[in-house]
Amino acid sequence: MANVISKLILVVVILLCTAFTSFAEDKPVTVTSYEKAATWMKENNKWGPEAGIVKSFNQDLEQAKKKKKATWEIGWGLTKSKSAYFLQLTADGFTVTELTPEEAAKRGIQEMRKELVFY
Repeated sequence: MANVISKLILVVVILLCTAFTSFAEDKPVTVTSYEKAATWMKENNKWGPEAGIVKSFNQDLEQAKKKKKATWEIGWGLTKSKSAYFLQLTADGFTVTELTPEEAAKRGIQEMRKELVFY
């Protein structure tokens, strides 16, 4: 009976270790962060999903995969909404902040310009 219990405990420990390893491997879901960023640009630029800015942005994303963090300042003349944006990409997240004209001016964002910074 003790032998059966010890084998059962061993199986439980192995299952728990496997589960935690699986979660650890799944944690840096970088692909989804990059996919979200690519999708955002396809849907929000004023020229459509096949535009040059989308191709340029996708090239930026390839470079960003090698970095810890990347940010973009997107001018209001490049977007459907005619708003400027601050985009931030990390290995496990993508955030979009719409900027007021005053905030865009403070940051020195230009109407028809996309600025990329790596960290």
